[in-house]
Amino acid sequence: MYTGFSDGFVAALDRKTGTEQWTASVGEGTYPDLIAPALPLPAGGVIVGGYTEPLVYLDPATRSPSWRIEAGSAAPSILVDEMLYHPGADGKLRAIAARTGELKWTWDSGTSGPLGKPTLTPQGILVGSSDSTMFLVDVALGTTRWKLDVGVDLTGFVSTPGVEGADFYALSNGGKLYALRGAAPGTKPALPD
Repeated sequence: MYTGFSDGFVAALDRKTGTEQWTASVGEGTYPDLIAPALPLPAGGVIVGGYTEPLVYLDPATRSPSWRIEAGSAAPSILVDEMLYHPGADGKLRAIAARTGELKWTWDSGTSGPLGKPTLTPQGILVGSSDSTMFLVDVALGTTRWKLDVGVDLTGFVSTPGVEGADFYALSNGGKLYALRGAAPGTKPALPD
């Protein structure tokens, strides 16, 4: 089990006893805080990121990075078929080969706010910006498929969106729940009346 701290350190703990197994310094910059949870990989490594920077793949045996990307983390990444989708504190979503650190694509929300935890859907990756709106990103290309536009009421999205079939549900920072109905592949979902 891994836990991160505001001083930029991550600690590996024994699941049964809670005994510390090892620690490593990860977070750097103005805000080294490890806000996003560490992501253990099936092959044995762990992905960890500081708020300002960096994002690293740590080898538990050596406690040193196997790869490093200069990007911060405010929310958890998701792992799908060896591909890591990293929501950056800089408003960019990155597709990264988890084992090698090879960057497949970088999608820019055009906002300065950190991104929330992405959600994989049959239509793409749904991700919200903490100071803007909700976006659907093409998984293969890293391009915007659509963005939620409901006018000046948007206050950003930090909560992880929910998905049920072709419908999406997103809770804004302003406390509004948006239900996006019938988001078939290749179409923009409609807000209900």
